[in-house]
Amino acid sequence: MADLSGETGAVLPTERARASFDTAALRNSIAGGRPERVAQFKPLFDRPPFNDAHTDDFVSYPELFERSLKRVTEAFKIVRENDDFRQAHIAGKIAMEDMFEHNGIFLHFSMMLNFIRSQGSKTQQQKWLKRAMEGKFIAAYCQTELGHGSNVRGLETTATFHKDTQEFEIHSPKMTSMKFWPTGMYGCTHALVFANLIISGKEYGFHGFMVQLRRADGTCMPGVEVGEIG
Repeated sequence: MADLSGETGAVLPTERARASFDTAALRNSIAGGRPERVAQFKPLFDRPPFNDAHTDDFVSYPELFERSLKRVTEAFKIVRENDDFRQAHIAGKIAMEDMFEHNGIFLHFSMMLNFIRSQGSKTQQQKWLKRAMEGKFIAAYCQTELGHGSNVRGLETTATFHKDTQEFEIHSPKMTSMKFWPTGMYGCTHALVFANLIISGKEYGFHGFMVQLRRADGTCMPGVEVGEIG
């Protein structure tokens, strides 16, 4: 019986074990040759700075952070330079997690890319879609807040439209509204921020907003604060 005392690590394995079919075979069927693709692209990552992960437990936190930056930087170079790998990754046929461990920054190619495709106007798609596909900018996915987790209706971040300047003001009014656990914000230039749209004092529910986090030199834009949560 699964341990439901609060530790949920055993729940999924327990449920999978109860299945009446071969879950591994189903996974391989859905993946459609994923193991072969992993083997195909793995050599791209079989070199520094990826192949020293086995020593990560023995370095200081600042050194580990620097290693992570080097790996992510090199991985984006591979994405930009290898068309076959980029297309397979964007199509979901290969995951970056299959290549090396990271903290979610490559959700850019699913969350941000698909948001531009589904929600962007033709003009916005012409400006941003190709750049998003090529990794010319990197966007964090900013939904979760310190006080609200995945409870979207409870989010407190606001996006107020100012008619006089034709601008949206994205605001975190209190500590609990601070975006928390964003995907790889340490290396992102932009963010897909979910906020409650307000026009003329009326709330229109939650919408996604593309927000520039950093200038070209890596420093934060005015009004943007980025912190470290370990």
